[in-house]
Amino acid sequence: MERAEPPAVSHDLDLLLRAIEQAALRLYDRHGLPTTAGHYRSPASEEAWTPLGAQLSADERWTMIQESPEGQWRYASLETIGARSEHPDVRQASAILSACAGLRQRLDGRPPTPQDLADSIRLGAAWRTLDQI
Repeated sequence: MERAEPPAVSHDLDLLLRAIEQAALRLYDRHGLPTTAGHYRSPASEEAWTPLGAQLSADERWTMIQESPEGQWRYASLETIGARSEHPDVRQASAILSACAGLRQRLDGRPPTPQDLADSIRLGAAWRTLDQI
């Protein structure tokens, strides 16, 4: 008898994580930041971010950074673009997007731990705060 693989993330949890991410991305959009998954770069002197693609390997990212003159470019994933914003709500949205990505990764193919459940509760509380902004 073959053992069935557990789903990566339950359907209900996936829907909730998507709703949380959408709330954070709406805030990104209000501040003129990208809302599409992927990696980005921006000239150090500008706020505009240019997409580099949805999937870049660590080697590809490292090569781009090494080939870039010191201080000329900034690089970030969608989740981390807002981390250094001057706006606290954008920094919060960035942290929420990173937390969603981390939780999804930890739950991929394994049952949740008590820490995962605690993180989920904190993420839900952060979502409520963000949704009121």
